[in-house]
Amino acid sequence: MALELKPYQRSALEALSAFLSAARGQCSHADMQAAFDAARRQTMGEHVPAAAYRPFTASQPEVPVACIRIPTGGGKTLMAAHAID
Repeated sequence: MALELKPYQRSALEALSAFLSAARGQCSHADMQAAFDAARRQTMGEHVPAAAYRPFTASQPEVPVACIRIPTGGGKTLMAAHAID
């Protein structure tokens, strides 16, 4: 029996995928901010409020950083298994 993702889980993984795709090959903080903004607009709509992208470190802005907020009992382990794909 395959476990299906709930809509909010699918949406969160789509947002992560959009960001990682946009971040691929970016080398500066400004490029990563642009990738972050593009992924947010793609998944949350054109009128999403601006948010600052915080790099992993100032010396390594090319390392993508993302945090997905899912409540307790929200299926994070199942999402992680689907994220590997």
